[in-house]
Amino acid sequence: MELLKNYHVNKGFTLIEVIVVIALIGIVFSFSSVGVDSYRRQILETETTKLAGLLQTARNRSMNNVNQSAYGVRITADQFILFHGVVDEPVPRSTAVVVSGLNQIVFDQLSGNTSNTGTITLSMDANSKNINIGANGRINW
Repeated sequence: MELLKNYHVNKGFTLIEVIVVIALIGIVFSFSSVGVDSYRRQILETETTKLAGLLQTARNRSMNNVNQSAYGVRITADQFILFHGVVDEPVPRSTAVVVSGLNQIVFDQLSGNTSNTGTITLSMDANSKNINIGANGRINW
């Protein structure tokens, strides 16, 4: 009977155990949120580079008078379209990236100039990138 008096069962967790578990959860969460943010920035960077490359391709083809045609780029909700005349070359794009500003740019044959000047803004969450197009067709990003 004496043995039963001194024996008691501990139920639950100590304060130190709870604090350690909360700290571990916080550390794991911070690493995962950094990874997601980095991934989103990479998507935005990829889409900006893709669009700038298509714009440069359209300008180069216009300046070199490929197919004796002016070339341009049209931006839709789910693709970038490199075009000349009635021929389209669609390129899929991420719909997670919001594109605003100019939605069609056409470059003149031989000169590469354009009357569609302005800024195209690509954004995702709090991050954004700009592509500027000047009257001489110069593309800056």
